[in-house]
Parts: sequence; structure tokens; C-alpha cells
Amino acid sequence: MGPKSSKVRITNNIKIMKDAYYFPHDSNAQHDEKIVELRCEYGWEGYGIYWALVERMRDAEGYKLRSDKTKSLAMVLGISTDKLTGIIDLCFSVELFESDAEYYFSPSLLRRMEKVDAKRDQAKRAAEARWGSERNADALQTDSGRNATGNANKSKGKEIKPNETKTDQTKPNENLWETWWDLYDVKQDEMKAQVYWSKITQEEKQKAIAHTTEFIKVTPKPYRGNPVGYIQGKKWNNEIIDRRNPKEIQDVQPKRAPKKTHYSAQELDYYRKMGKTPPPLN
Repeated sequence: MGPKSSKVRITNNIKIMKDAYYFPHDSNAQHDEKIVELRCEYGWEGYGIYWALVERMRDAEGYKLRSDKTKSLAMVLGISTDKLTGIIDLCFSVELFESDAEYYFSPSLLRRMEKVDAKRDQAKRAAEARWGSERNADALQTDSGRNATGNANKSKGKEIKPNETKTDQTKPNENLWETWWDLYDVKQDEMKAQVYWSKITQEEKQKAIAHTTEFIKVTPKPYRGNPVGYIQGKKWNNEIIDRRNPKEIQDVQPKRAPKKTHYSAQELDYYRKMGKTPPPLN
């Protein structure tokens, strides 16, 4: 494989890393007491499967995985359903995972993502505030330019018609792309999206930002679509439809799992095999 092919492969790898969703975790996680118990039972394979599950939670809606999808998930991860079930059950028993009626999740991931989401919301509000101030400044500049042009023409005794205007008084705003990209918040195909963005008019860019500001409030990220499709299809002209389900509208923040009151048969069997006494629940 030649140097050119290697360069293309490296570039593609960098782009994949850039588009991937990020979440923080401790660099010494492998030494955590709960992780050590997982490794004692399933070795480094169990450690890898655990982080694969956490990564899939990071990409999932509400950072949770469905409890009834274990069979298909095992096929994706390339292990048997029984082994994956055993690893998940062990994660429950050492309190790496918790569950509610339909989903299971990592309490540690939820706590970390609350901080990430808070920072993202703060950046979004800052972008909206910046867009509002820039829009007001552009409006003032446009009105000032129109008044100056009108007064100059009146002094010459000639009225200029709209189709006789030779120059546009409104200057292009170079920050509109960054404002819209931060608002839409689906980090895919950035370079391609920016190419399509450069081809639309200033008026369309302003419409896109105004539409996106309302669109993201009622459209969870998984339903927003690729940013290239939004720009190419000029979807700022579309009606905004609320994509949230009633449960998301009533409770946006993830709920904590109910307090544990008893051990399952699988958990008790695990402690019996390990020769340990289950810790008290209270």
C-alpha cells in the first residue's frame, strides 16, 4: 500500500475520531474494586465487554440500554448470549449497573454526562445570546445604511429605487456557520456540511439559525438527522414537529433507580460461588 493510501486511511481515522461521541472516564478504572471483581470472574474480556456496554449507553437515548435486547446485543459484540447475560448480571451485583422497569444503565456514566450536558447547554445558550446580539447589530447597521442613502438622495433631489441599489449594505457574518453548527449539535460530516453552507445565501443562513433554535428544543439528537441533509434540503422551511414522547416531556432528566431491597437469585448464586456473604442493603 503506497504513501497516498496510507495518508487517506489516516485522514479517515482522524475524521471518525472527531465525529465520535465523547465521554470522560477515570484512567485508573481497571483498579476499581468493582472492576476487579468483574475481572476475577471474566478476565480482560469481561473488562472489555463492560466498556463496550458503557460506550453503547453513551450513544443511546437517555444513556440507557433496553433490557430486552440482550440477544441482539450479544450478536453485535460477538459473544454468546449466556456470557453477556452473566457479565451484565455481575455488573448489577457489584453495582456497576442499575436498572428500572425497561432499561439498565451506569450511574457513574449518568453523573458524568449530567456535567457534559450542562456544559453543552451553557454553550448553546451562549450561542443563542451571541446570535441575538449579532442580529440586532446587523439590523442597526442596515437601518443606518438605509437612512444615510435616503438622506443623500434627497439632497440631490433624486429618489433611488430598490432595483437600482448597486451594493448590499449588510456585511456577511463569518460566525454564522459556527453558531449554527454548535446549535444543531450533530457532529457528522462537518467539512461536507460546511461546503453546502457556503452555497446558501445570508438570508437562508439566518433562517436556518432561527429555525434550528426552535427545532432542537423539541427534537432529540437521534431524530435530527445528518447536518448535510438539513442544509441540502433547506429544512428551515419545514414545519417544526415535536418529536419527544410524553415521558421525555414530563421528565427530561434521567430518574435514579429505586433503592435496592433484595438480592436476585443470580446475585445470591454469584456470592455463593465466590464464597462471599452479600453486603447489607441498608
